[in-house]
Amino acid sequence: MNKLFQNIYRISPNFVQNTMISFFDLVYLRRHGGNYSRLKRQYKELQTAPLEHLLDLQNTRFLEFINYVTNHSEFYKNYYADIDLSQIKDVTGISLLPVMEKETLRRNIKTIKTISPNKSYVGHTGGTTGKSLEVYYRWDDIQDRFAMLDAFREKYGYKFGKRTAWFSGKTILNKKDERKKRFWKLDYFFNIRYYSTFHITQENIPYILEDLNWYQPKIISGFPSNLFEIANTARLNDLRVTFKPDIIFTTAETLIKEQIDVIEEVFNCKVFDQYASSEGAPFLFQCQKGRMHFQLLSGIIEIVDENMKPAQEGEILVSSFTTRGTPLVRYRIGDKMSWSNEICDCGDTQPVIKSVQGREIEYIYSRERGKINLGNISNCVKNLNGVVKFQIIQDKLDEIDVKIITDQSHYSGEDENEFKKELVDRLGELIKINFHYVQDIEKSASGKYSIVKNNIHHLVK
Repeated sequence: MNKLFQNIYRISPNFVQNTMISFFDLVYLRRHGGNYSRLKRQYKELQTAPLEHLLDLQNTRFLEFINYVTNHSEFYKNYYADIDLSQIKDVTGISLLPVMEKETLRRNIKTIKTISPNKSYVGHTGGTTGKSLEVYYRWDDIQDRFAMLDAFREKYGYKFGKRTAWFSGKTILNKKDERKKRFWKLDYFFNIRYYSTFHITQENIPYILEDLNWYQPKIISGFPSNLFEIANTARLNDLRVTFKPDIIFTTAETLIKEQIDVIEEVFNCKVFDQYASSEGAPFLFQCQKGRMHFQLLSGIIEIVDENMKPAQEGEILVSSFTTRGTPLVRYRIGDKMSWSNEICDCGDTQPVIKSVQGREIEYIYSRERGKINLGNISNCVKNLNGVVKFQIIQDKLDEIDVKIITDQSHYSGEDENEFKKELVDRLGELIKINFHYVQDIEKSASGKYSIVKNNIHHLVK
């Protein structure tokens, strides 16, 4: 939204705000225009195609993408000036190209982009690991991305226009909404009810659940941490959920098994995850067997070690074929993954990612135990019913601060002792652990919440 739109929106009554959101969402028509329908049919047909065929198509798309980048981006022309690009015959040739750092992208965005901002779809990164970044997409690339995404979602019952609850990381409420305990807005045209992720607190969740029960959404989409907090609060306080969604889609955060179990139990439906990024990273989609498949036609994912050499597990470099407006080639996005050697029997022949470990810095460091990853930290509370939400902040090598939101009727001193024991088991006995009981835990600018905030990663090798 531009500034004028935002100012008018802020002072308007609720029904006008809903109308403004509805008209703003007409951008969906453009996302679903052009080649969208043709591409969606194509991606559906290719969902069980032989791996060799998909690899051939990936090679073709890669060579077309590199040719476009070197002919249209001033930055990449100079960046690759000393490289003999004729040696790049297929995907394996990508290793001849240099790695793109985040700061390099940020600093050189004006010469990297190949399209005028006023002719593009503008995206914004969330800024969870630094400053937010504005990126520019060609509209045909946006249509391609949504065609691929919707081909995946429609396997599980999604249909654009079906009643949807969307937990949005956008500022959509004003003070009057807060006073009225109204934490949502409605798109009249496309049947989307947006719930503010900035207002998901213990005090507000009963009102949100009451409205969800009234709205009866068939599709729920949002950050897993938000959906887990709502589901867990409902479970702990016997708050009734009187509807059954067809499906829940999560994205944008690392999805943890403990979260899945609670969300599926409370809402009585399956959760399916996906991986992408605001910058336009290639897609991973979860199949019905629970495995994450790398979508070969969306780009290239390289898993590398600390020396930027191919590895089974490590940091990832992404090259995305649908980022011609702001090209991503071997972009060091900051996430970690690991390949799986298994062949999935779901029918999708594409490579399986064993785990998506999230940001490279999502760990707590212990001198005794080394790096303890997000998954190991998150399951510290699996047997503690009274912990609604927690966050561990590490500002010092030998000390952590643990912020906790509890349900007082289910939490006691014994639970704190058990929580501390679980942390000591993982981190060792030498690290100092400080507990802080709070009413709320701050979210990022995009509405996301992180279990781990590592502020000493620059000190750890």
